[in-house]
Amino acid sequence: MAEGYQTTVHDQVGGRSVDSDQTCADDNVPGRKGKRCDPCRTNGRWNDAVVLCKTCQQHQCEDCSMNHSLNDIIVGHDLQGLEEDDQRKICIKHKQDLNIYCVDHDEMCCGLCGVMYHKQCTEVTDIKCEYIDKGDEKRIQAYRSQVKVIPEQIDIMKNEIDKLFDDFKCNVVHSTRDAVKTESKKIDEEKIVRTAITKDTDTTLATNIDDFNRIRLFTKKIRQHKNAISKQESDKHVLDFIFEFNKTLLSFIQSGDDIGSLHIEKTFTKATSGSFVRPFMLRLLASRNLKQGEDGDKEPVISGLDFLPDGRIVAVDNWNRRLIVTDQQLNNLATHLLASSPQDIVTTSDQKVAITTSSCTAVVNKREDVEVK
Repeated sequence: MAEGYQTTVHDQVGGRSVDSDQTCADDNVPGRKGKRCDPCRTNGRWNDAVVLCKTCQQHQCEDCSMNHSLNDIIVGHDLQGLEEDDQRKICIKHKQDLNIYCVDHDEMCCGLCGVMYHKQCTEVTDIKCEYIDKGDEKRIQAYRSQVKVIPEQIDIMKNEIDKLFDDFKCNVVHSTRDAVKTESKKIDEEKIVRTAITKDTDTTLATNIDDFNRIRLFTKKIRQHKNAISKQESDKHVLDFIFEFNKTLLSFIQSGDDIGSLHIEKTFTKATSGSFVRPFMLRLLASRNLKQGEDGDKEPVISGLDFLPDGRIVAVDNWNRRLIVTDQQLNNLATHLLASSPQDIVTTSDQKVAITTSSCTAVVNKREDVEVK
């Protein structure tokens, strides 16, 4: 099983391999175990790489990797040792993880290789083990987070209930104290009145006059204080402090029901096999401005695009009725004039493409098969 997909198909231009300037064949020199530094190789030097920068998607030597600590723009890039790189299995061509397995070719490749070179294969499988493991770890972390939140929610509810009881208790205590205080004040006032009456009558009895006049005077004093004494006697009462809980609360407590419930539900997710959909990073490989041709053509409008198995790109220009063939760097290799305005294009076999076109006079779609040499 190959560790990296490396095409041998030629692009019919001088017999040159489509990626001859990008292959890593020089990294496989007999007796050499290390990888070449990509920035150095671009500048014509051949230094051994010591790290892989996942952000730059480059193998780098020690000197080149030092730029990550000197240049503020690239500080914080994800640098990994080559031992980790070897474990992860990097595609030689595209410097991406080998996460696609082609059963037809019995080899591993990256997602970009799968789209470009294995689209016509009958069975291409997305290797998900690493992502399943990571997904399981994330789920366990999510479970732990949820489990951690539940006791916190119970504590919040408990605190709210405790607050209700504390407030209720505080109100009850204040109310009873106020009632006792009011009663005590009233009793003290009545006692003062009775003390004054007793003192007044005692003074009368102690008057140094004859008994007849003393009794007459004492009787007069009693008549004067009769209303005050009668009012105190008629206002005698006893306070009864009657305490009750809310009947709904009592019914709930007496019912024996749990104060809450916990339900654990399973939601099954459907696994998708053979899919290349996964988190990815977009990187600009090539771009080209489309301009109006000198022979009177309109400004191009590309309405469809696809890849040939050898890596070449085929596109259709709707306004100028043209089929355009380019290499991966968008260099024009060939142009074909079409009979009708093309709508879209798709590769159907090794060198053939199917183009959908529409008539200018009627809304009728038809298919035109073209062989690309």
